[in-house]
Amino acid sequence: MPAIHRDLLSIPAIEIRERIRAIGLPAETRELCDLILGWDGEMRGDSIAAAAYSAVRLELTKLALRRSGLDKTTDSDFTKVAPGLFPEVQFWWTLPQLLRSNDESLLNGATWDELLREAMVTVSKSAPTQDWGTLHTPRLKHALSAAFPDHADQLDKDCAKISGDNDCVFMAGYSMKFGFAATSSALSRYVFDVGAWNNCRWIVFHGASGHPASPHYANQNATWAKGEMVPMLYDWEAIKSAASSHQTLSK
Repeated sequence: MPAIHRDLLSIPAIEIRERIRAIGLPAETRELCDLILGWDGEMRGDSIAAAAYSAVRLELTKLALRRSGLDKTTDSDFTKVAPGLFPEVQFWWTLPQLLRSNDESLLNGATWDELLREAMVTVSKSAPTQDWGTLHTPRLKHALSAAFPDHADQLDKDCAKISGDNDCVFMAGYSMKFGFAATSSALSRYVFDVGAWNNCRWIVFHGASGHPASPHYANQNATWAKGEMVPMLYDWEAIKSAASSHQTLSK
C-alpha cells in the first residue's frame, strides 16, 4: 500500500509526451524536445523534465484559452464570486480529454498540433533549469501566522522537497493560476493491517503535535514528503515501551 501511495506516474504527461513525439518540431526546440521525450512520465521532485512538461502544458493551456476567447470570462462579475473562477484552471483540467478526443471545436480554426508547436517554441526560450521539487515545494503556512506576524517564523515551516502533481496518486496539487507551488496534498496517509494491528503505519504532513514549540510539531514532514510512514501502534504495552515522553493531564 505505501508503494501505491508513492505512485508518481502521470497518464496525461505520457499522452502529451507522445503527442510531442508524433509532430514535427522546429530545430530550436530540440533540447526541450529531447528532455521531454527521454522522460518516463513520473513527476519526481528531482526531475527537470517534469518541470519542462508542466511548463509546456501550462503554455498550451494559455494558448488554447486565448484562441477560444474563454480568457475573456475573467471580465465577468460571475467569476469574481468567492472563491473565484479562473478559466486557466478549468481549462488545464479538461485539456487532456480535449487532446485525447482531438476536439478542436474551441480553437477557432487552429489545431492542437499547431498550438503544441507554438507552446514548445515559447517554453524552449526559457525552459526550466530547476527540478520539479524546487518549483513545486511550498512553505507550510500556519492559518494563524498572518494574524500573529510576530510569531510567523515559529508557526510557518519549510517543507521538505515534494514530488507529484494533480494527476498522480502521490498527489501534490497546484493551481496553475498562481504558479507551480503545491497548494493541496494528502494531509495524512494510513495503511491498516487488520490481522496484525501493530503492523499499521501512518504519517501526517507536519508532526503529531500541534504545538509549534514541540519537537514533534514538524518532525514527520521529511518522512511524509518521501511517501514513507511511521508505526501506528495499537497494543498499549507496545505504545508505552516505544514512548519517548509521557504527559499527565490533571485539573
